[in-house]
Amino acid sequence: MITYRTSGAWGAGKGSNLTPAEVDDNFYDLDGRVTELEDNPPSPNQIADITQSGNQITIVMDDASTFGPFTLPRSLSRPSITTVVTGLELTPDTTQIGCYFRCTNNSGCEVTISDVPSAFPIDSELYFRQAGNEQLSFDPGVGGTLNIPTGYNAFSAGKGAVVIAKKVADLVWDLFGDLEPTGGGGGATPFELIVAASDETTDITTGTAKATFRMPAGVTLTAVRASLTTASSAGVVTVDINEGGSSILSTKLTIDAGEKTSTTAATPAVISDASLADDAEITIDIDTAGTGAKGLKVVLIGTRT
Repeated sequence: MITYRTSGAWGAGKGSNLTPAEVDDNFYDLDGRVTELEDNPPSPNQIADITQSGNQITIVMDDASTFGPFTLPRSLSRPSITTVVTGLELTPDTTQIGCYFRCTNNSGCEVTISDVPSAFPIDSELYFRQAGNEQLSFDPGVGGTLNIPTGYNAFSAGKGAVVIAKKVADLVWDLFGDLEPTGGGGGATPFELIVAASDETTDITTGTAKATFRMPAGVTLTAVRASLTTASSAGVVTVDINEGGSSILSTKLTIDAGEKTSTTAATPAVISDASLADDAEITIDIDTAGTGAKGLKVVLIGTRT
């Protein structure tokens, strides 16, 4: 035990100067205590877990004591995790905040974004990809609201589309991304491609493969067009389109003399093969060139498959 000269918070003191033996005894006592700590250090009380509830976290120690909860400046989201969904229905829960759902069922999937029974923290985000053939549909669940951009429906736009849901208020989510435009379309994505088959200043001439290119995607054609920068002064310009060397037109594209577009042609083009494969080689032929026509372009119009 340490001997004190005066009284204080440590208790009563001796009231006089310490003897040399008492001083040495004090030092001996302190040295023994330090040696004990050095030889037998106490086990640290370390962090065992950090739990989250909404936008608050609590620190749990090894001895089960806790610190918190502490309110975060915004909700804490998990890193994005890819989750494959094969079923026809999906209702994410609060353990899946930030998940990237790949919905692979070719018959589509009905997604319910619900705060019942467990409420998602505000700022939560969920990601959905249509990996199958049919669309994903989105439902806000009981008492919920989905804010959808004007001109769009609560459906994915088509295969490969990614839709994001972000919680912005109690029971309210913003839905955005690759959504189906109003008017439907069964998930079909519009496709347009313009190809130049000549330069702008030289008279066009007849010949095969005036332009050759490969399709950037599989496409179902709904229309084809041709145009000129300078109209033919005499004679019709006739254009053919080929996939893999075979014509896709039973009635070829024509631009009448004095006209710059096939949309005014006396004889409209007729498509006989509307299905163009991804990466298919397409060639443009000029069967008749008219007189003095320049700047030929061909337009493919359809939907991606």
